[in-house]
Amino acid sequence: MKIKRNEYDFCLFSIKKDWARVIWEVTNACNYECSYCIFSSHWKDPIDELPTESIIWALQEMYENGYRYLKITWGEPFVRKDLPEIIHFASQLWYKIDISTN
Repeated sequence: MKIKRNEYDFCLFSIKKDWARVIWEVTNACNYECSYCIFSSHWKDPIDELPTESIIWALQEMYENGYRYLKITWGEPFVRKDLPEIIHFASQLWYKIDISTN
């Protein structure tokens, strides 16, 4: 019989202690405009976001330097039209991926 260590033992998502982690704020765009948003996200095309090619290059570089966990967050990541391409590339490198979405 398995003994539960805590109430969250049901969660299958875990990060190995020796994995380097990346928390990437991929966009400030959001489909909501909540007045309490700590990020001040908005439904406009943000300027100065990294292009897809730069993100893919950075993911490759980080992977080669030992990063294995990728947290995608900020605004609403799924408003980026290239997010499926970014996720696909990261998964091909075998990143463990976590996405915060609204």
